Amino acid sequence: MKATGLGLGKGRRWGWYWLFAWTVPGLVMMVSPFVSALFGVYDLDLSLSGFRALLNAAGAGEALANVSLWPIVIAQLGVALVIGPILNAIPVFGEEWGWRGYLLPQLLPLGQMPALIISGVIWGVWHAPIILLGYNYPTNPGLGVVMMTIFCVLVGIILGWTRLATGSVWPAVIGHGSINAFGGVIALFVREGSTVDTIWATALGVTGWPLWVAIIVVLVLTHRLPVTDPPDRALQGVMTVKPTY
Repeated sequence: MKATGLGLGKGRRWGWYWLFAWTVPGLVMMVSPFVSALFGVYDLDLSLSGFRALLNAAGAGEALANVSLWPIVIAQLGVALVIGPILNAIPVFGEEWGWRGYLLPQLLPLGQMPALIISGVIWGVWHAPIILLGYNYPTNPGLGVVMMTIFCVLVGIILGWTRLATGSVWPAVIGHGSINAFGGVIALFVREGSTVDTIWATALGVTGWPLWVAIIVVLVLTHRLPVTDPPDRALQGVMTVKPTY
């Protein structure tokens, strides 16, 4: 069980990885619609007309007709940031325990970066059935399978890094929970009546990918990725093994 990373973390700074996972993925999700708007693929409306339309459809429109929705939005985002990761950690635990807890260490003999990429590909392809049903990429489910796989590779590298750097799967669980906690941000800032094509927009799409790539680049440039000093002895023996041809 310990080999699958169920401890809280090892090393002197394992708590910082928890903080990173708790905040950074969610913040990327929150910022991504604004980045997509800069590229012209997300119809941003800071008057929150799309959100108001949702409230109207839910029957709350009359009560909030003359009320600014920004306090509600800020409160929702605050709740998502503070307690969203832990609440969403419950349903995503099984995935992370499987992909980052078990699979990633098994692939490490191939090399650290190949292991992170391959585990991300497997994670992405695993989503194929639900993506083909129109989830996440409803405008083009077929292409959505490819898009989801790329998204999972990028996010998987970041979540996998927290796993390797701490010896614990829990930061990856929290990071995954943080992403899911902000999944609804797409509906908060979009203009009423417009369609969001997630092939291009938000953290799931092409204009959102640079945000994930930027995090990976920073980790590489600061020599945090690949992880050179894993605190978990169970991982140390396979971290530097190279494949033979």
